[in-house]
Amino acid sequence: MAHAVSAAEYAVFEHHGLMETMHQSYEYIFGVWLPENGYQMAEADSLEIYDERFKPESPDSIFEIWIPVKKA
Repeated sequence: MAHAVSAAEYAVFEHHGLMETMHQSYEYIFGVWLPENGYQMAEADSLEIYDERFKPESPDSIFEIWIPVKKA
């Protein structure tokens, strides 16, 4: 099933490590990065991108978190 993603300005972050620690990346994005850089979340889809760097169960795993942003 396909899903069209609306055009938006995105801030892209990498999560390094196990899935169990993913909440730390989201806490940083929403609790630190967005407010300190004068952004807020825009009305568009958030994305998680899993490519060849993603290795489930591995502490060396990496995936991207794309957050739609607009100036606060």
